[in-house]
Amino acid sequence: AAGGFRPIPPASAAPCRLNGDCGTWGPFGGRQVDPTNRNRQLPALRSTEHQLKTAVMQRRLRDINPAADVVALATFLDCEECDALVGEGGFDYVVDCIDSLQPKMFLMRAALKHRVPIISSMGAGGKLDPAQVRVADISETYMDPFATFIRRRLRKQFGIVSGIGAVFSTEKSDKNALKMTDGANYKKSSYGTISYMPGLFGLHAASVVVREIGTRRKILYTTSRRPLLRQGREAAAASTFTLKDLAGGGGDDDADAVADEV
Repeated sequence: AAGGFRPIPPASAAPCRLNGDCGTWGPFGGRQVDPTNRNRQLPALRSTEHQLKTAVMQRRLRDINPAADVVALATFLDCEECDALVGEGGFDYVVDCIDSLQPKMFLMRAALKHRVPIISSMGAGGKLDPAQVRVADISETYMDPFATFIRRRLRKQFGIVSGIGAVFSTEKSDKNALKMTDGANYKKSSYGTISYMPGLFGLHAASVVVREIGTRRKILYTTSRRPLLRQGREAAAASTFTLKDLAGGGGDDDADAVADEV
């Protein structure tokens, strides 16, 4: 899922941000509620199985606040759509909760290119300790295999090193929780996830967004840390990497290394 103000939210972050009076919402995603989601995802109930998650969240948010402007986009976010989506969407903030690698990175580049603040969820899978969840620039993440891969690919594909806010955990992932997938939608593997961790990641993301929009103060990129943001924005603006380059060998050749890196 991706989410924006006039934006793209993890399910647990959305009600928190809505109660924070943040205006127009744009939940974005193409997946349906699956029975396996019930242990950890707010929209997932027996009564909502096989319904679009965006539609479930749209109903929930409107039930919390009938006056809310919630525009749900029920589609899988394609890499080639990210630039236009962010550039033309009029977003105040982007909340990235995508777990498919390339769409996630193309969305990050688009947010930096168009100078829209972004907070991105890294890997909650294989983690158990809520006390080790942190928020930092993506260049400062560690003990997170997913973040390790994202950092490497952002640098290789786009020249981006920093400028993306990240929610991550300093806890070492349990490799026994790793599961391989069929490779669909740019996703080759995933970690099993305990019930409370995705919600906790979402609440950390919501906290950053609510505080930055509500107080008009920078939480992550204060004056002394502005060079981190500047690097990412300049690299994204200069990048010409496309999906054709990905097909030509500039892409996920080391995607399986996510399982082995810390």
